[in-house]
Amino acid sequence: MATQIDPAPNNFSGSAWRRSSITVHAPGPPLSERPPLIADLDTKIADVDEQYSQLVDQAHRPPG
Repeated sequence: MATQIDPAPNNFSGSAWRRSSITVHAPGPPLSERPPLIADLDTKIADVDEQYSQLVDQAHRPPG
């Protein structure tokens, strides 16, 4: 999860301040946990791809 930090001095305009904000990323899970997480995400992506394919097939079928 990213956290926004306000690095802008008081003399920055609003738009310049927004462009100059810094994003700091929180550390992710330990390396030992990443392969199972990646495998889980791959499975979920495959499921979504299958659902999408089914919906496209349904949309292109003639009514009735």
